[in-house]
Amino acid sequence: MLKTDRKVAGLTSGTFIISKHSDHKWRAHRLSTRPISPHKGANVTSLFFDDFQIGDKFKTAGRTICEADIVTFAGLSGDYHQLHTNEEYAKETPFGHRVAHGILTQAITSGLISRLGIYTETGMANLGSSEKYMLPVFPGDTIHAEIEITGKKPMENHRGMISSKIATVNQNGETVMIQEMNVMVRCTG
Repeated sequence: MLKTDRKVAGLTSGTFIISKHSDHKWRAHRLSTRPISPHKGANVTSLFFDDFQIGDKFKTAGRTICEADIVTFAGLSGDYHQLHTNEEYAKETPFGHRVAHGILTQAITSGLISRLGIYTETGMANLGSSEKYMLPVFPGDTIHAEIEITGKKPMENHRGMISSKIATVNQNGETVMIQEMNVMVRCTG
């Protein structure tokens, strides 16, 4: 996993990232020398297509899903299904409590990845994703995302497609959502 809070001894800050590869060895990667202004609050500098390696892993910070998230999302989306908005109704379901909307979990996962900063200034477009919801997310659950780079495909006009598998994980270490995503990213140069 990317260790964003550590620096490699003797290396210039912002020049290298550390990631764990598919062979389970930690490696320092030299980032592109093209300057990028850091995104306020981002954990790492944005990465270009050339900086990503298949097998790279990243982990986001966590975020607790609160009552306000669910109520606000119901209002924004118009999805007032009783499973999300009526505790007495939800008690009679297999879940036993109200649950967060699946797409709310997806949206918060997207925000957590954005906060990570890897696509902040180099990401050009989300080219599509598929999701599978594994477990419910309840008010009070804390989720984070674990991202693994699964593919790279060069494209025309100094860009490429990065494919990744994303696991959204709760505070108990249980995967609540699995997502496969393709993002268009700028190349160096």
